[in-house]
Amino acid sequence: MKQIIKEKIKVLTFDKPIVIETYSNNKNVISSVIMSRILGEETELINIGITNSLFIKDKIIITVYNKHYLDIETIKDAKAKNDYFALRIIQENE
Repeated sequence: MKQIIKEKIKVLTFDKPIVIETYSNNKNVISSVIMSRILGEETELINIGITNSLFIKDKIIITVYNKHYLDIETIKDAKAKNDYFALRIIQENE
């Protein structure tokens, strides 16, 4: 994954986010890690967004967890927090 990120950061723009990974850690949750570049007047940030599609009681609930990208550890941390949140929602609605 680290090599993919290094290559993709070079061409990253806000209007063309890149899907880094799609995964599922529960039969009722599908998550995608998306990276995009955000340009301000004086700043430039790289954002990690993790989108979730949660299947709860015959409905699809969509959530997003966002975090500023610093390094590969940022993605690991964001995924851990996101997955905990998504699984808690699933557990509370069983």
